[in-house]
Amino acid sequence: MWYALFSMIVLQVLVGCVAAYLLAKSAYEVSGSKIVFIFIFLLFGLNKYMCFYDGYVISDSLSQNLIAISVYFFSSFYLKREKIFLFYSGLLLGWTAFMRPANVFAFPAGLIAIYILDNKNLIRFMSNAVTYCLSYVVLITSFFSIYYLLKGDIYRVRYQEHFSHDFAQKLLVVHGTLCWPNMEIDIFPPEIGQNCNGTAFMIGVFGNEHVVKNSKLYLLPTADQKMYKECFYKESADPIREYLLRCSQTVSFSVDSLLMIREILKKMVYADGKEFDSLEKVVDSKLGLYIRSVKQEKPLYYYFTSRVKSFIWLITNGQWISSGHSSIVRFIAYSVLILFHTLPLYLYLILFVPILIFSFIRKDKEMLSLLVFTLSGIIITLSYIVVSLPQVRYLASAYPYLFWGLALELHYLYSYANFRRIVS
Repeated sequence: MWYALFSMIVLQVLVGCVAAYLLAKSAYEVSGSKIVFIFIFLLFGLNKYMCFYDGYVISDSLSQNLIAISVYFFSSFYLKREKIFLFYSGLLLGWTAFMRPANVFAFPAGLIAIYILDNKNLIRFMSNAVTYCLSYVVLITSFFSIYYLLKGDIYRVRYQEHFSHDFAQKLLVVHGTLCWPNMEIDIFPPEIGQNCNGTAFMIGVFGNEHVVKNSKLYLLPTADQKMYKECFYKESADPIREYLLRCSQTVSFSVDSLLMIREILKKMVYADGKEFDSLEKVVDSKLGLYIRSVKQEKPLYYYFTSRVKSFIWLITNGQWISSGHSSIVRFIAYSVLILFHTLPLYLYLILFVPILIFSFIRKDKEMLSLLVFTLSGIIITLSYIVVSLPQVRYLASAYPYLFWGLALELHYLYSYANFRRIVS
């Protein structure tokens, strides 16, 4: 078994190398700049936050790398207008959608980019759109059909076992939508303690340890204040209460109400049989009432504001470093974080709107279409936030689009500034 896993990791690393080269090559072919090639190759190929996934047998690795190759084929179509490249681009993007379903939301941005490139010629656009989407439509239709024939049921995306319970799924909503988006945004990337449990960033203070009850796996809270001090609010005497203060408050649900829910969850750790089932129903009911109360009293926050705040938080505070190292090591860690995550994403977002407007004014449909195409990364990330919570791994599939877009934005600015200098 170990050699199969090792072979898969080696394959992922090799695909990552090919993806880094092809993404850099595509940026070079579009811009004609060797500096852009080197910039993308280093930013993508040496990026700690992407290479990290290559060492694990999880879907994020192949997803991010195949998307990078898909971008290469799309840029080849942009340059040569040959449909075969568009077919390959759609095929790889569709393949990644089987690994990370939200990747399917990258198709709309690609279709808009194709429409712009086709000079709004509807017949040509329809032909190219079919070429781009055909492989995915065939794959997904075949998959659902075969699954239904074999199982007699429609396929549904399933949660991990400890999140398959109704109350656990509500806890994901509470943490990801009602609490976590309201955390403080730090100017500098956050620093967490070495003993911080990663579940704090998935479910907050509502669970940290896997517990088997009634032959089922649950994620329930057993940790004390100390662990949560390592994760957030290091200076607070009561980090659990500090966390819950960030949760959206309503007339019927205050901090004390949320503390009571956590106490019931703690009781579930020691309960068994019917007592456990009874407590589970109580928690599920209270969480449902809490979510409904926020929807009714703060609909704008629930459906819009929290999603925007989640996205901003993901960019600014999504990555972090661990404390406990020497000053030199921490300086290096901060530098890597800023260079390979924070700064590139900040620049892409800051430059996007002005360059989009500028290219629209200049009627530069090529640049306009490529900028719209890079929005695929933003759409993928937002689609996750809408249905789940702001986990930084969701940026993995977005990085190729965003880094490629940043390279084009910087080159566009440089070319325009150089042109103005020559003219003047």
